[in-house]
Amino acid sequence: RGQRLTEYVIGAEFEVMTDLAIGLKVISRDLTRVIEDALTADGGYYIGNPGHGLMTGTYDIGYTYGLNDVLHAVPEPKRTFEGIELTAQKRFSNNFQFIFSALLSRLYGNYDGLFQASTDQLDPNLNSAYDYYDFMVNNDGYLSNDRRQQYRVDGVYRFDWGLNLGVSMYYMTGTPIAAMGYSEPYNNWEYYLSRRDAFGRVGAQWEADLHLGYPVRLGDSAELNLLMDVFNLFNRQGETRRDMRYTTADDAPYRPLDWDTGLPNPPITPDSIDRPPTAPSFNTPLTWQAPRSIRLGVRLSF
Repeated sequence: RGQRLTEYVIGAEFEVMTDLAIGLKVISRDLTRVIEDALTADGGYYIGNPGHGLMTGTYDIGYTYGLNDVLHAVPEPKRTFEGIELTAQKRFSNNFQFIFSALLSRLYGNYDGLFQASTDQLDPNLNSAYDYYDFMVNNDGYLSNDRRQQYRVDGVYRFDWGLNLGVSMYYMTGTPIAAMGYSEPYNNWEYYLSRRDAFGRVGAQWEADLHLGYPVRLGDSAELNLLMDVFNLFNRQGETRRDMRYTTADDAPYRPLDWDTGLPNPPITPDSIDRPPTAPSFNTPLTWQAPRSIRLGVRLSF
């Protein structure tokens, strides 16, 4: 059956004064049915709905090596977004306008979506999430793109002498950090060795951009706009992602399951001194914000 998304939005907006409106929305969004490829109880791979029909049972990687014949129940995919958004909008008057939004939310479940952010896999409906039961262990929790708070403001001011000044700023809290284990059969870090947010969160991210535009009249019907955009105005190069590879490709001693028995191993926690990370870069910054850049432009209107 086809993939299905259910969304409910309840909101209201009120003009508190001339040209200024305040809004409030409550949002609930559920991915209630998923299409994925999976190993099924009859030992074949199919494309269907995990948790339904042939896809109610699956095996772990140990089964393919003849180490066990344990049939695991497939959990139904869950991807739920819940949020409350406050907005304030001022229409252009008295030479300026702005839009402000504040979003408090959570994104949780056991399925990242068509893009599997935890493994950087972009194969819509063909991700590895249900290939083996190993990839389903410990993956229930706050999802890879969960951000609890997001704030944004965009404003424009037009000076009487012609200059247009625009500012765009945002702030958002970081995403969860998990311990990911290397899977030899897949040559990638596919295992959730810990719960999804067991190792905290990436640092908060913020940035500001600046826009300047100055119009020059050319006769009665043409205008030349001189433009300058400054991206990352404060040149902040904060972290945007942490390295979640708990093991190296050469030294991957940990698995979420015991392949001989098919039973789950205890999830790794920051206090698991008997199973320390073998990757020296684990939980260190992996990517950063781009440095400040400036773009100059000219636009002719006629």
